[in-house]
Amino acid sequence: MTKFLGIISGKGGVGKTVTAINLAATLQSFGRSTVLVDGDLQGSNIAIHLGLHTNEKNLHQVLQHKQSLRESIYKHPSGLLVIPGALSYEQTKEADATKLQDALLELVGFSEIVVVDSSSGYHTDTQELIKALDYAVIVTTPDT
Repeated sequence: MTKFLGIISGKGGVGKTVTAINLAATLQSFGRSTVLVDGDLQGSNIAIHLGLHTNEKNLHQVLQHKQSLRESIYKHPSGLLVIPGALSYEQTKEADATKLQDALLELVGFSEIVVVDSSSGYHTDTQELIKALDYAVIVTTPDT
């Protein structure tokens, strides 16, 4: 059964993206079938962290019904499967967070664990993502 694990926080700059990448990579290294999804619809940057600077296939395209979620999967040289978000501002402003939960369901049965990096704060994007999660890891710093 596929489990969805979100990395969330009430504010930015606390290390959500780094935590999501490292957790997904660690689970993959332990032999768990893992997909990393950039669910930060307004500030996607997993692709940048992982060196995927050309990502025509991305979560934003899925949310606009231009491709399926499985068509958006990149295989990183490390072996990690990644679904990046769009790097283009034009694509990010057209994202419809209400379609996120349905889009993620396409990974049920495809992967054992789906790690999703979220937007900062508790706005519509994050609320919609939380609806799709089985588990959440809240990342914070001592001063937040």
